[in-house]
Amino acid sequence: MIWPFGNSEERKQKKRAKQARAFYEDALDQLEAQQYDKALDLLEQAKEFGHSEAETKIAEVRAMFEKVEEQPAEPVQSTLKIPEEEANALYEKGIAARDRGDYSTALQALGDAAKGGMPAAIFEFGQLFFAGKGVERSLQRSFDCAMAAAKLGYPRAMLFIGTLYVKGLGFEPNGEKAVEWLGKAADLGDASAQFNLALLYSKGDLVDRNFDKAIPLAKAAAAQGHEKAQQLLDNLQESERDEWMRQGVEAYKKGDFQNAAFLFRQSAGAGSAPAAFNLGLCYENGEGVRQDYTKALRWYTKAAELGHVRAQCSAGVLCENGGEGEFEPRPEEAFSWYLKSAEQGNARAQLLLASAYRRGFGCEQDPVAAVHWYTRAAEQDYAQAQYDLGLWYLERARDLNPEMQSEMLGRARNWLEKASAQGFEKAKKMLPDIIRLQGGGGDRFVEAVEAAKAGDHQKAMELYEQCAEEGIAEATAALGQYYEKGEGDVAADPKKALEYYAKAAEQGSPRGMLFLGMANETGMCTEKNMPKAIEYYRRAAEAGNARAMILLGVAYEEGKTLEKDMKTAMEWYQKAYDQGDDNGAMYLGMAYRDAKDEGLCDLDKADSLLRPLAENGNANAMREMALLEWKRTLGVREPEKVLVLMEDACEWAKKSKEAGDKRAEGLLKTLETRRDTVRGATPAGLLYTGLRLIEGKDIQQDEKTGLRMLEVAANAGSGPAAGVLGLCYAKGDHVEADNDKARHWFERGAELKNPESMMNLAFMYLNGVGIEADPEKAAHLYEQAAEAGFAPAGFHLSQMYREGKGVPKDSAKEFEWALKAAEAGHVPAQYHVGALYWNGDGVGRNLVEAKAWMSKAAEAGFAQAKDMMARLEKFEHELMERQKAAQAAAQAQQAENADGEQK
Repeated sequence: MIWPFGNSEERKQKKRAKQARAFYEDALDQLEAQQYDKALDLLEQAKEFGHSEAETKIAEVRAMFEKVEEQPAEPVQSTLKIPEEEANALYEKGIAARDRGDYSTALQALGDAAKGGMPAAIFEFGQLFFAGKGVERSLQRSFDCAMAAAKLGYPRAMLFIGTLYVKGLGFEPNGEKAVEWLGKAADLGDASAQFNLALLYSKGDLVDRNFDKAIPLAKAAAAQGHEKAQQLLDNLQESERDEWMRQGVEAYKKGDFQNAAFLFRQSAGAGSAPAAFNLGLCYENGEGVRQDYTKALRWYTKAAELGHVRAQCSAGVLCENGGEGEFEPRPEEAFSWYLKSAEQGNARAQLLLASAYRRGFGCEQDPVAAVHWYTRAAEQDYAQAQYDLGLWYLERARDLNPEMQSEMLGRARNWLEKASAQGFEKAKKMLPDIIRLQGGGGDRFVEAVEAAKAGDHQKAMELYEQCAEEGIAEATAALGQYYEKGEGDVAADPKKALEYYAKAAEQGSPRGMLFLGMANETGMCTEKNMPKAIEYYRRAAEAGNARAMILLGVAYEEGKTLEKDMKTAMEWYQKAYDQGDDNGAMYLGMAYRDAKDEGLCDLDKADSLLRPLAENGNANAMREMALLEWKRTLGVREPEKVLVLMEDACEWAKKSKEAGDKRAEGLLKTLETRRDTVRGATPAGLLYTGLRLIEGKDIQQDEKTGLRMLEVAANAGSGPAAGVLGLCYAKGDHVEADNDKARHWFERGAELKNPESMMNLAFMYLNGVGIEADPEKAAHLYEQAAEAGFAPAGFHLSQMYREGKGVPKDSAKEFEWALKAAEAGHVPAQYHVGALYWNGDGVGRNLVEAKAWMSKAAEAGFAQAKDMMARLEKFEHELMERQKAAQAAAQAQQAENADGEQK
């Protein structure tokens, strides 16, 4: 389980200090157990984390050991003076005695095997002197034994000698000598030596820092399953990758495109998304490499899959245009990349996505979505998007009634002016046409609309009156609005407003008909007359007025004056929506949500209509989205699912309230009450609330109460809650570290079949963390977690069978569990299975399967797998060449034999 909480800088510092103390205290425990090399490792880590006493303690440990005299090492041949079987029996007896604390027997047995010339026994005999187990501690004696074993080619002895030079035990720290001895062990394939030598080169303390030497060594150790080597390798590759990228950018700026492309390739091959994007640019533009759109798309795609926003957009462009004809266009793929990039805020991608929705390119045509994404891009001051959005509104205006034309032309002008202000020439040329397209009333009517928008109501009234006298119906309706609302210097006069509305309606103004209908509905200076209001709404709607369409739809939906007819109501909402009216979209979405007829109710369609409006800041749509999420809970029995939906509903209601919707306040209280009821009734709800209280996310932080809620959840049956509690106590996060309590909660989680808890409990038993080490129990827990479908546990279990920890060494079992983990998608397991097929461990050697699994791991970004793929391909090539050579030789021999027979 990944620990879910971030840390502030202060918390990070506290955590470092806590880790430094833990390393230091563990080091003291190792010193007490006379494990001096482990103690020094821990002290070095404590020093790196800032422990003030670590450096002094390191010096004290080094001073405990006498100075050692080194004799020149000359390689000799191992000649056992006793039978090999007898030597092995003595060695096994000595090791077993040592492990159970019987040092007297261990000294005797290992000593006898050592006298017989067995290198491993010589080394382990010396290690008893190093640790002072059963004898007085003597670094000189242990060093002499290690040197003797090293002369016989024993890698662990070479590792030990190299480590003494690194840590300064018996000698001054000496990088040259450390490299010599660690290198000898590393050359013999010792993973620990490879790791320590890589670490030496990466730190640059005793020798010059050299990534070129460190990385191959770390890879070799990691390939043998050395976990620390894998961590080191990741860090080294990241450092080297970033350096390549930096140098590549510098080369590009200098115009050295060929070198830049080379450096970008190195960095991209090591997993850098920006470098992969830059390399894609090189191939697209033919800079430093031959222009190749297929390769450009390949590198863009690699960067895009790593989350690079610009690469996602660029990949979409190449997919759309088919690499300038180099390959077939891929509409769906282009749309997918545009969407991913647009959602992360890329203005160019938002524009291209809007265009795709408008054309139906790679998706179904969706005018509302097109406008949404055009607007998102235009709001980022992207001139091309502002221009395109202006054209969109201009095109819409041409087919609408005068009222809607005026509104659409106003929107078009707004965006074209913004694009023009940025120097966009096409927008400058288009602006004069907008006024001319208005028609009827010409420039004066447009000027009146602009004056009203600017708040110059006196000027607007004068211009509207002039237009009205010329018979412009929309101007007459606008005057009615002034008298109804009493704006500017005009006193409200509802009776006069009604006269203007009636006149505008007679002249054929859809807005006049709409306002006249509203007056009849509300009883403004006339008796309320709903049938008459509906008649005016119908006339206005049939003339193309979107608001009238909505009001007519509401009348059908409510069924007070007209016979209730949800289908007809939705048809009118649809017509308003088709005109691009946001309210039409909202009412249609609400209708899909609230329709009781199963043939009409469609919550997904409701979501597709309401969500874009809500995400664009429409407070009413946010409130309706809250009601939609609440409605989704109907018929859902699982409390966890209900809780998620209620949380979404509360979030939308909260946003609506914050946006100023008063009606959302009561709704939010109702939703929060119901949500909290669900939370308190389910272990999952308790877990969720507990985590929020601990973290202080959108709620006042209360770690004590949060932890208590996790305990309640765990005791109520939440395995994940038990797992989180175990991690808290294991890591000392939010509580004092306590291994006993950690084990208790991991055990509880394991009982509840939580695989992460089983894994963490297995780790404690395997490594003896706060409990006596029990590898067999660890293996059993790993197996339980693996059987529960947790792939990482299967991989760990395979490694235990490989090493013979807690289970007998069994290559077949190692392969079996590694394969299960690999098939479940665990990337290190995929690499390991590939290696097993390559080496023929636990399974017959199969180069085809090896390559298949290595390919999966490589595609997932596993660095060693990429290297192994190169080796496999090289091996295949060499094998084919040898086969060809053998075939040619055989043919030549046959020809020679045939010639001999003829003679």
